[in-house]
Amino acid sequence: MSDLFKLTLAQLTPCVGDIPNNRAKALAAWESGKAARSDLVALPEMFLTGYQLQDLVLRPAFDADCRAALDGLAAGTRDGPAPHQ
Repeated sequence: MSDLFKLTLAQLTPCVGDIPNNRAKALAAWESGKAARSDLVALPEMFLTGYQLQDLVLRPAFDADCRAALDGLAAGTRDGPAPHQ
């Protein structure tokens, strides 16, 4: 076990409502963290949806798209950015 914890801060700007491109940016940040052997990759709050949602949050299709994208990210990044030893 290492006493070192490596964190990748992904300071990116998401586009409001652009779930596919925001998801792609998040995945690219995760890949960068993995290449850097980080233990954790942190994104800004509400990165997947973008920030200020306003009326988008009231649309059931937007909610379903967010859930599907989040579930896909979770499944695709399950092993963490750094390989477990």
